[in-house]
Amino acid sequence: MKKYINILTIVTVIAIIVGSVIHLASCSQNGGIGHFTYEFSSDSGDSKKTKFGEVYDKDFSNIEISMALVEIDVKEGTVFSVDYEGKDKYKPIVKTDSNTLVITNSDREFAISSIGSQNKNKLSVTIPKGKEFDKAKIESVMSDVEIETINAKDLEIEVPTGEVRINNAKGESLKAEVVKGDLTMNADFKDLDIVSTLGNVEIDLAQDVSKYNVEASSELGNIECGELKAKGATATSQNGDLGNIKIECAMGNVKID
Repeated sequence: MKKYINILTIVTVIAIIVGSVIHLASCSQNGGIGHFTYEFSSDSGDSKKTKFGEVYDKDFSNIEISMALVEIDVKEGTVFSVDYEGKDKYKPIVKTDSNTLVITNSDREFAISSIGSQNKNKLSVTIPKGKEFDKAKIESVMSDVEIETINAKDLEIEVPTGEVRINNAKGESLKAEVVKGDLTMNADFKDLDIVSTLGNVEIDLAQDVSKYNVEASSELGNIECGELKAKGATATSQNGDLGNIKIECAMGNVKID
């Protein structure tokens, strides 16, 4: 009985802490709090677990997210905030010294047995609704990234291994490199530079592909860009004046429409 009472006590404490964080985050937008941080840890078997979070009242012009073995969820809200739950060794390091919000984990040393464990480590990043960044950079290493909305003049995406899914992306230029993974997104950009080695890239453009100048180069992979198709060849289309699309594909597949 005592064991169950202790468990109930722990759950209650966690609920109070989480509730306090939500309340303080709400106060932040009304000037009630400047910056708030919470963190608590627990030992679970052979690994240390951590819950960590920060709420910010300042604005950022740029954002960089680079995580390994951690699932990433980027969503819209009222203020900037970062929340993490998972193994302590993969806990993010957050830097806010300049106009850039940098979120990364420094420990990139992991055993082969760690593959597949990213679903146990979760990072949630909240950005203010309607926020437009000057530059945004997303890197996924053996992890999955889900982004609700990202608006940046320059958006750079690197996927060494993992999956990146973006529901809505908008800006002036997009540069994406997928080594062995998948990138799926709905996008509205003037210039797109896509490199696919073994991964798959699928982009649903807000504008008609025929409005772009397209240069596509494929070795063994398949490229579909509107009416333009290439496999083991180079194809170009210089019909548009909206922007430029450049695609390099080795053994992956790229589809843009």
